[in-house]
Amino acid sequence: MPTPEKIESIFSEIDQFTIVILSRNHEGFILDCLQSVYRELSEANILCADIGSVDKSFNQCKKIAEKLNLNSIHIQLSINTRTLTALKELERYIDTKYIILLSADDALGENYRNALIKLFRLQPDHKVVNFTSLLTDQDLNPLYMKYPKWTNKTKKNKRLLSYSNPGTAAGAIIPWEILIKNPAWKQPPDIVIEDYWLWWQLIDQVPFVNCEESQVLYRQHRNNITKSTKNKDYAYSLGYVSALPNIRATNFFSTFLSYFLIPRWIRHLNISVWKEYYAGYILAKRNDIMR
Repeated sequence: MPTPEKIESIFSEIDQFTIVILSRNHEGFILDCLQSVYRELSEANILCADIGSVDKSFNQCKKIAEKLNLNSIHIQLSINTRTLTALKELERYIDTKYIILLSADDALGENYRNALIKLFRLQPDHKVVNFTSLLTDQDLNPLYMKYPKWTNKTKKNKRLLSYSNPGTAAGAIIPWEILIKNPAWKQPPDIVIEDYWLWWQLIDQVPFVNCEESQVLYRQHRNNITKSTKNKDYAYSLGYVSALPNIRATNFFSTFLSYFLIPRWIRHLNISVWKEYYAGYILAKRNDIMR
């Protein structure tokens, strides 16, 4: 087993991680995000992807990263690029074992680096890691905590996924080299909800780990897509991922559980976009039949 000194040496380079920062009109928030990355993982490879921002997010990000001397690459994607498609387009820039997913309106909490080192010291194998989310208001004033709820049993985790989302996306560690070998990654769905889809692709591949020794600040503001109850893209994407547990069901009980996800999630949408929700659900089912 590597000594603590050897492990710290490995993590001083962080050459097995790429921090992927996705930005959509986050000009007012990106300073907090990049300062937190500088504080916790200043030597990491950083891939900043701006998705069709109409504010100054892209230039602001480049300016701040240069000032902080971060090792960053800056990419601009079209306004119509959805989250999973964005990750797919960024594949050519990533050659590390893991990615750390971060939105430009979020921020790494204190002790993120130490928690990361400890996790991979105890268990260096591939895994998905979800951190405690500290939900905040627009000014990063704390509101409440959201804890990931994974267990050490794959079967139980799949059951939890069948009727809920036990994970937390902000700052999540994804085993990239495992994900890109997944057949589904050849053409991921064109949706804005990435985390729930990713959990289903990896649930049979690697362990899922909760980390409560650090937090990732998840900022709530009026531009959050999950707050857009009338957003057609969000409704369509929610419908698409709602079909996943039904598609993955292997017995009557898991099929039965999967239907509970529909009322649980559709109630967050305005009735005016239920049609888009239904369209996403049906397309996911149809794509599964065509495979």
